[in-house]
Amino acid sequence: MDKAFKLVGEIDFTVAVKDLASTVQALRQRPECEGEVASLGYCMGGILAYLAGVASGVDRAVCFYPGGIHNHLDKAADLTVPAQFHFAGNDGHITDEHVAQTRQAFAERDDVEIHVYDGADHGFNCWARGAYHRHAAALSHGRALRFLEGAPEKA
Repeated sequence: MDKAFKLVGEIDFTVAVKDLASTVQALRQRPECEGEVASLGYCMGGILAYLAGVASGVDRAVCFYPGGIHNHLDKAADLTVPAQFHFAGNDGHITDEHVAQTRQAFAERDDVEIHVYDGADHGFNCWARGAYHRHAAALSHGRALRFLEGAPEKA
């Protein structure tokens, strides 16, 4: 984990977002890519999915427990595509305050969904980890699939 956090700290997000934009452009040029292009990521990938929604030309972004989200909320106004965020209720990496800041940043947006899974911890979708939370994983996957299809979340 120490090595992973060190490597994440060395990522140049500006370069990563440019790479994502190039990938989106390449996908749109492929004949088998006839629909929308979405970004979906977990943890650091959740941040990258969000940033892809901000600046890489995707049509939708799904962000699972995006670690460090509070460091990128200054770009919230630049997010012009629908987005969906999934947070663990007992996350040791993403605080309740970070979730509240995310809610505040998108409070005026009806096309941004924010879900919090009580009792779940960071990494709740990974069945190979002790943090795996079957209920949160199933519910979040269903929500993400509906969202990617363009269907609104039902209360």
